[in-house]
Amino acid sequence: MLYTMAPAAQSSLFWAFNENNTPCRCCNPSEAIEYGMWTCSASGCYWIISDGPVASWADIAEEDEARLTDAQIKAKAAAAAEETRLRILTAEASRMFNYAEEQKILNMKGKGQKRAIGKVNEPCRWLYCDEKAHASQWTVNAKGERCAPVRMALTGAECWAHEYHHPKTKALAKPHTCKRLHPGEAGWLDIWNTNRTHKPSVPTKTDNFFAARLKTQAW
Repeated sequence: MLYTMAPAAQSSLFWAFNENNTPCRCCNPSEAIEYGMWTCSASGCYWIISDGPVASWADIAEEDEARLTDAQIKAKAAAAAEETRLRILTAEASRMFNYAEEQKILNMKGKGQKRAIGKVNEPCRWLYCDEKAHASQWTVNAKGERCAPVRMALTGAECWAHEYHHPKTKALAKPHTCKRLHPGEAGWLDIWNTNRTHKPSVPTKTDNFFAARLKTQAW
């Protein structure tokens, strides 16, 4: 016999006992009912037998919620908030890692053992972002991303392509894939601590000539 469901059981896991409207029309109640459930031998589907009106999952959830104490409700809300917070931190960590990897692809120069990050003689702009500034001072770029205002002096902000603290574990990551300079790197100028716009003077041919003579000059 072809398996068919009764209309009342088509969209529910529950069946309010009714001899005239069984979950399926291919099974005999004496064979299908066992342990408080109706199991269809043809399809393997089952329905939980209810003595009263069939409840929905929403009704069951509301009943469970109503049984909770105030302390349990607060604990449940706190757990949900913590889960959301951790998901946000995980997503942020993924963004940081992907940015560093992208910069490695863009900034890597040379071949073989000489392959390295090509450096530009200027400070990294991300170090001057004031992430503690009031929300009213933040702007939105062409990608729809919120951007902190940029200051003249270092703000303590980190460059994800150089060194940053993992938002979840707080461990220091050191991808070192940024092409611009950071404090502690060779070529960093102290004046950049307070003036990001400072441009280093470019040595002239004469300067290079005298520099070479001084290196070989015997004193």
